[in-house]
Amino acid sequence: MRRRSLVVSLLSVSGISFRYLSTPELFRDVTFAIGPRDRIAIAGPNGSGKSTLLRIVAGELPPSAGAIARRRELRWTMVGQHFDFRKCGTLEEFSFGARPHLD
Repeated sequence: MRRRSLVVSLLSVSGISFRYLSTPELFRDVTFAIGPRDRIAIAGPNGSGKSTLLRIVAGELPPSAGAIARRRELRWTMVGQHFDFRKCGTLEEFSFGARPHLD
């Protein structure tokens, strides 16, 4: 009998929703998982909640509803939308310069 390997997500987002106090719901019931070999992209129009979703996943904002589970060893780094990369070279130099062990 062949043994199947179990793939456990690095990050699991389950049913999260978010709204700012003065606005209607930005998104509702978002669910996804990211595995160790996954590569992802988040695309959408301005104001659709992409940055807010990333801030929630990073733990900077609490979701209005739902849950997020992260593997203990997961490291998450975010660069703000209005970052001046001219001070630190290319995006690759910035990303791996701060954490050379990720190279």
